[in-house]
Amino acid sequence: MNSTTVEQIIRLVPAVAAMAVFTVFTVLKIVKDYAPFMFTPLVIMMALSVGIDQASHTASAEDHGDDVTHIYVSGGSFSEPYYQFYSDADGTNEISEIDITHTYTFHRLNDATSHPFYLSDMGYKEESSDKLSITGDGSSDSGITGSETFTVSFADDFTVDDTLTYFCTVHSSMQSTFSLTETVALPNIPTTAISTGNHTSLVAALSHVNLVGVLSGEGPYTVFAPTDEAFEEMGLNLSDFDTEDENNTLATILSYHVTMGSAMSSDLSDGMEINTLIQEPISVNIYGQGAVVLNGEATVTTADVETSNGVIHIIDKVLMPPSLTTITPPAGEICYDMDTHTVDVTKTEETCEKMWVPSVDIPTTAAATTIHTSLVSALEKANLTTALKGDGPFTLFAPTDTAFADAGVNLDDFDTPEEISALADILKYHVVSGKVMSSDLSNGMMATALNGGSLVFTVADGNVSVNGANVVFANVPVSNGVIHVIDKVMIPPVGEICYDMETHTVDVTKTAETCEKSWIPSVDIPTTASATTIHSSLVAALGKANLVDTLKGEGPFTVFAPTDEAFAAAGINLDDYDTDEKITALASILTYHVVSGKVMSTDLTDGMEATALSGDVLKFTIGDAVLVNDAIVTIADVPVSNGVIHVIDKVLIPVKEEEPKAEDKPSCDHVIGLDSTGYAYSPASLTIKVGETVCWQWTDSADLHNVAEISSEGDTMRKEGGVYSGETAKTVDFRHTFTEATTFHYICEPHVGMQMVGKVIVGETTSEADAEKASESGGRPEETPGFGLALGVLAVISIALISRRL
Repeated sequence: MNSTTVEQIIRLVPAVAAMAVFTVFTVLKIVKDYAPFMFTPLVIMMALSVGIDQASHTASAEDHGDDVTHIYVSGGSFSEPYYQFYSDADGTNEISEIDITHTYTFHRLNDATSHPFYLSDMGYKEESSDKLSITGDGSSDSGITGSETFTVSFADDFTVDDTLTYFCTVHSSMQSTFSLTETVALPNIPTTAISTGNHTSLVAALSHVNLVGVLSGEGPYTVFAPTDEAFEEMGLNLSDFDTEDENNTLATILSYHVTMGSAMSSDLSDGMEINTLIQEPISVNIYGQGAVVLNGEATVTTADVETSNGVIHIIDKVLMPPSLTTITPPAGEICYDMDTHTVDVTKTEETCEKMWVPSVDIPTTAAATTIHTSLVSALEKANLTTALKGDGPFTLFAPTDTAFADAGVNLDDFDTPEEISALADILKYHVVSGKVMSSDLSNGMMATALNGGSLVFTVADGNVSVNGANVVFANVPVSNGVIHVIDKVMIPPVGEICYDMETHTVDVTKTAETCEKSWIPSVDIPTTASATTIHSSLVAALGKANLVDTLKGEGPFTVFAPTDEAFAAAGINLDDYDTDEKITALASILTYHVVSGKVMSTDLTDGMEATALSGDVLKFTIGDAVLVNDAIVTIADVPVSNGVIHVIDKVLIPVKEEEPKAEDKPSCDHVIGLDSTGYAYSPASLTIKVGETVCWQWTDSADLHNVAEISSEGDTMRKEGGVYSGETAKTVDFRHTFTEATTFHYICEPHVGMQMVGKVIVGETTSEADAEKASESGGRPEETPGFGLALGVLAVISIALISRRL
């Protein structure tokens, strides 16, 4: 290289440097102006690249036959829980929990392309920790859409106390967490029995006749497992079984407690027979509130103890196979144990293993049952024992000791003549004159108790209840009548509403004097409304608006309840309320009918106003009728347990402030719309004068947008009390007049993560030409006047110098 060449190269350095500077600044400017539009394709390309590599790993795992659970993720919405998850591609079987012992492959339901979905244990759009293994498509920045999938499995140190966040990678507001569970392996039947601490005798007996191995097998088996107390009561001593015949007998007894298959308590029905391993059946009876009794003697005390190879039901007696049972010939009416001097009211002639003896009077029989200690003591305290020993006949509905305990009845509290009289009134409410057998009862039948109160009977599917108390044992014979054992203490009702026990309806027009049915205590608002037969539409609307639980709460509440005719006249069709926005509007209408507190009709005055739960005001007029707004109160003061109902003849519609008419709105000096992507304001930067009006306007956009002022550039949360267009919408016409010089920064709330931001510079002396130039910038960052021109001139000069020198 000669000196002339070196000299030429040196002369070229400034020109080359200038071109380099021009190129760098041009690239930087392009990135600055267009980064929001370049970013998404770039991420998608990166995700596709990663997804192709990860998909190969997923396919490999499936080829090796890994056990994978498939989850299909809905298209998503802006309302919680943001996504729905299904175990099938049809979207019919929704799931709500993730079992961290499983591996899951996530798909998009119907190849949804909206709201890219992903998850992480480190939070929104964070890379997951090494506790999760995620392979397949998508990433914490891009998520999956369409036919993309990813597979996730959990490390051993990931627990249900960790957090698994799912989210939309585009909308930061769409994020929530999964409910986590963990499947724990169950032990087999013998191991489970040992762990209860109350089946030592059973396990020892099984071991004695080599049945532990059988019940440790695959099964499944159902075992009716007697407790240690049951074996002790039977007097079974394993040392007595020391011959082959005796061991065979023991094996027969134990096998009589086992049946093939896994029979849960829900599989049992009254009157059915279960075939056991020795081919001898066990009879099943179901009483009252689901009490299960086997062979008329053994009660299932704990049901559905699940094991790895079946299920255990714990029982309180050892069952004897019929082939080994000797029954004492019957000679009487009740089953009486001479050793303990007790009566077993559950026995019949065929099942009594003690003495079948003649019956005795009501108090004596009750005292001998061992389950009516509280009742007998109460009869004594109320001086009713002698009366119930009389000729009668009487029918006694006898609460058990458990029923007295559940009712909180403490006899020590009855220590004054008035209180003892009240106790006698309660007890007489359980007695009817005459002998009424269960076969004499029919559904809806009524009887008058000795205290003058009404007893109403419900007979359905072979079960009998009286005023809500279940008859658990019927037709216990006594010498002066009959006893029916019940599971509740019946308290004579004070009475507030007229209730028909047969049709299960409330007649709100009746008073205590005119009620021909049952005058009973009131219940909550939704329950009362559903029983009136005139508020079906109201109850259905409360259900649709998710307000039932609210109005079942303590309150108190005052409800102005429109009738079904009122709903029909208002033209309200609940099928029309099929979006979140419409359901919110329905809830607003319904809460306009509710006032906090209990407001009786006597509390109302003419011109009085009250604020409803919706925040709107109700106005009352008192004249020939009581009006709330323009609705007439047709039935007042319907009592409920958590407030009061007033029936009205119209649906009240909240009066909203009228929207300004177009001609009333300020005219637009400047208009800001959406750019071609639909996710940026156009223009995004605007310079105006003080006193000018900016209009944000767009119609039927592809997504929901709004305008929300922020405190300073870069903020992502709306400024409290700032300029706000309201909830997001696809059609927006929002206008604001700027009255002082400022720089106004704003965002689109759901799309701030996509840099959908803007600003309005309001100045005192801004020229119209500057404002027009800013408006024409189309939402791009402000230009630097002259800088690009200077670089262009410099580049041209450099090219000329290069051409000349070369």
